[in-house]
Amino acid sequence: MHPLIGKSLQNRFSSELFLLSLFYLISHGGIFFIPDAVYWDDWVFFNQDPRVILETCRQVGAVFNFSGYLHLVMLSVGLWFYKYLTFFLMFASGILLNEILKTKSWITNEVRFTTTLLFLILPLNNARVCLINFPSILGYFMFFLAWYLLVNNRRILSLILFFFSFNIASLLMFYSIPIADLYMRSGFSRINLRSVFKFAIQKIDFIILPFAFFLIKILYFRPHGIYSGYNENLNLKGIWKMPVLQTLNLLDESIHINIVLFVILFLVTVYLLRNKLKFNIPVATIYLKYGAIISLLGVFPYWLLGNYPAFINWASRHQLLLPLGTSIIIIGLASLMNSQKRKLLLIIISISLSMNLSYYYQLYIDWMKQKELIALYKNEPLIKKSKLILFKDNTINKNAFERNYAFYEWSGQLKYSLNDDSRIGLSIQDTNLLKTTKPEKLIIANYNVQNFDANKPLKSVLVNIYEIKAENIQDRLRQLIHPRYILKTEAIDYQANFLDIFQTPFQQK
Repeated sequence: MHPLIGKSLQNRFSSELFLLSLFYLISHGGIFFIPDAVYWDDWVFFNQDPRVILETCRQVGAVFNFSGYLHLVMLSVGLWFYKYLTFFLMFASGILLNEILKTKSWITNEVRFTTTLLFLILPLNNARVCLINFPSILGYFMFFLAWYLLVNNRRILSLILFFFSFNIASLLMFYSIPIADLYMRSGFSRINLRSVFKFAIQKIDFIILPFAFFLIKILYFRPHGIYSGYNENLNLKGIWKMPVLQTLNLLDESIHINIVLFVILFLVTVYLLRNKLKFNIPVATIYLKYGAIISLLGVFPYWLLGNYPAFINWASRHQLLLPLGTSIIIIGLASLMNSQKRKLLLIIISISLSMNLSYYYQLYIDWMKQKELIALYKNEPLIKKSKLILFKDNTINKNAFERNYAFYEWSGQLKYSLNDDSRIGLSIQDTNLLKTTKPEKLIIANYNVQNFDANKPLKSVLVNIYEIKAENIQDRLRQLIHPRYILKTEAIDYQANFLDIFQTPFQQK
């Protein structure tokens, strides 16, 4: 190979864009293995009447029902479109951040690259794979695109994109970050009453934008119907608990790492970033301070509602705004360690890659299980004859995050398999749900049980789910990719109707 060609290839493989793309692909390329996957609340929209989707989003309080029409467009293309766009929009958000940081003369190239890399790969918001969360992904991208356009003096388009991004309510508070950036770029180096007033007059459209959106929201698009009060009840008394719960959850999650996978990824990371992560920050505490403020702005809206951005089940969707602040905090912490800085960053990057790969493997196995169950239902006469299907899942370890499927997930699977929404599926554990939930909030089209007759005596069946055990090494290896399952059904002698169950707790006979 000619020396010039070899040098050109070496430069290309060590370029920032190549490295950012490669690490992001390692972290989130798993999404391409689950293009048609349906999880959690996705079953409320998947295989659903478009009118139900629009009405659901309208009741949630989506401004101009933007999310409702968005879902109809996406579903008309296919489930894969959600996954592919999620992958590219989240990556594009990171690249936009990278371009925004380039405009800050006080941020060195190495700090900018490292911040962007962490922003893209930190193991946050694994709930991004759910189609129900796609409006948040799009709003997130709109927000960073609007910020990028603001930096480049595209005022009108920036305002429009910021406005629509506010459909994600937590961005109303996060918006103070680009506003603070605009304040500094407008020539105001200090914060005082006179400067703030002058800035507010100059940028009045940007100042009133979130208030205008909020006013429109509460006047015309408040949650109602089954979603009445959704995201409207503040948790002021218990907000002090949120940082504690946040920290405990993070410490608990840190132990779930595959050591072998971590070592392999650490070696790969060391090689790929052998000429990177070398920077010096004179005052690391500034990064810690700004990172903490940005992180607080990202989590405080969720804390106010009694939610904390956790790694539990799908609660990671509340981590949407954490990558930026967390990345800056990590930069600050690493800088305090001087000579050990690079080692710390390499470890954090490797842990992030390991956790992301683990998440996607869990999600893949979960979807493989759901698809097999959907196929198995068709061959079970007792399930076809019954209207109340009670599930005892003995393979919860194959569910992503070892969660129990919600009743509308079971019901959605049954509807999709049997092309009939006259059955309701419940986990044995979910029978407690019947003691605390009004029946009219369960028997609705949203939950795939529109034609379930709650007044007729129930034909019921108990379905035990077991994994087929591998008999040899070859089968064990195959089970790592595609576990096999078997259903054991048992008719239940229970003649009451569904409404009676709300009066008398269900007991298996």
